[in-house]
Amino acid sequence: MLDLGDSNRFSVCRMTFRMYYVDDSGDSARGIAVYSWIEVEAKQAVAAMAVWLRFRSELLERYQIPQDTEIHAVKFLAGRGQPSTEEKVNRSKTLRREIFQEALKTIGDLPGVSAGAVYRVTSRRRSAFTEVMRDTFCRLVLGVDRRLYLAEVQGAMIIDGNGDGTCRVYSRLYSSLNLSGHQLVAGPFFQPSDESDWIQIADIVAYAAFQAVVKRPGREFCWTWYEDYIDPEGPSPI
Repeated sequence: MLDLGDSNRFSVCRMTFRMYYVDDSGDSARGIAVYSWIEVEAKQAVAAMAVWLRFRSELLERYQIPQDTEIHAVKFLAGRGQPSTEEKVNRSKTLRREIFQEALKTIGDLPGVSAGAVYRVTSRRRSAFTEVMRDTFCRLVLGVDRRLYLAEVQGAMIIDGNGDGTCRVYSRLYSSLNLSGHQLVAGPFFQPSDESDWIQIADIVAYAAFQAVVKRPGREFCWTWYEDYIDPEGPSPI
């Protein structure tokens, strides 16, 4: 359990504490590793989530997409599944793209929230690519810790927990960095994306970041989504 110390100290920390929600993307065949991060100021988390839930209410009203339906970027934009109770929405990739762009715009405007992504491009494949993914994650964690240090605040990290064993891997990698005494004081905690709006938000950002890096022919429509809605400078090489 996180030691909060005395109540007065907790009152100060609570005002400056930040949560980081992390998700991965990438393509081992192309040698691209991507991690997104969503930084949430604790004191503005409720207000920010209220904006997101208002957006989800609008999706229900306009497109009949229930609020508890996960918007999983890859599946949603590929036209898979039935996110809406209206078949015309489910069948239309154009509508799905418009909805996804609306989600990105909403994320970019969330109060007290910053979003970003880091990436690596490598010629390494198979098990060697796995090592690149792991190293990219470690660099992200160290970068977050440094970001917190410069802001003189503390934080914790939550990662998509998908039940395929990566939770244990991330825990070992995190522990290996020996962050005791640093600004990132807790984590990584794990949450399945279908149980966390914040992880779903991180997934949406990760997808946009990947498309900005891979620039796959035939998908020019999404090449600039990340720059348009999240960061005009694009994902950061790491």
